Amino acid sequence: MATEFERYLPAGEATDAQRRLGQAGEALAAAWLRRAAADSELSKMFGNADDYVVIWNNMGVERGLPYDIVLKGARGELFFEVKTTAVDDEHKPMEISVNHLDFARAHPAGYFILRVFAAREADTFRACSVSVFSGVAEAIENKAIRLMLRM
Repeated sequence: MATEFERYLPAGEATDAQRRLGQAGEALAAAWLRRAAADSELSKMFGNADDYVVIWNNMGVERGLPYDIVLKGARGELFFEVKTTAVDDEHKPMEISVNHLDFARAHPAGYFILRVFAAREADTFRACSVSVFSGVAEAIENKAIRLMLRM
């Protein structure tokens, strides 16, 4: 029985195009978070007056962590997994691993998914919209986020 997700199932390793899109999405997300930090928007988002330092963990190389970006503030760290989707495929569910889910469960108030919808422009990408999902583990368990679990 075919499912609505079947066309999105990975067929082996990520392609170069997928890796470039993911890397571009992480760069766009890091820039978006840095801009939000500079404008004090992050403090408003997270309900505190912390100044945040934005650390892009995968800059230059994928490290295999369950998050891509860390925000460090006086009250601790916030972890962001970036999911980038091409704008022409906006209904594609986000793919996460068991490692991501375990980390989300271990850090329920500090783990976020930051979804970037990106459009290709010549040799680069432009962010068209950014969404931040909090309470990730609970949202997954309540099926409030559309995901595919990669085993």
